[in-house]
Amino acid sequence: MYMTKLEQIPYGKAGYRKFKREFKKREWSKMKNIEGGLESENSKLHASMFIFDGKGMMIHNPISYSLCKLKQKRQYKRLERKESLNKVKW
Repeated sequence: MYMTKLEQIPYGKAGYRKFKREFKKREWSKMKNIEGGLESENSKLHASMFIFDGKGMMIHNPISYSLCKLKQKRQYKRLERKESLNKVKW
């Protein structure tokens, strides 16, 4: 919450279902120079910030927050695996 207020991003509260719905709408890629961060057009997931279409999403309970972080980590690992398959070993 502090980070969304610090950057003066409009924000609102939501649960895991809303997060999952918004997450599936986008094609994610890894953020450059930021371990574990994901970005899409006008959206990013980094640290404890969930920003969709320029609006911050605060998860209203700890269980939902844990599920959101788990989904973010899984997506990041999927992207890492795809990336490693394209690398050529000599």
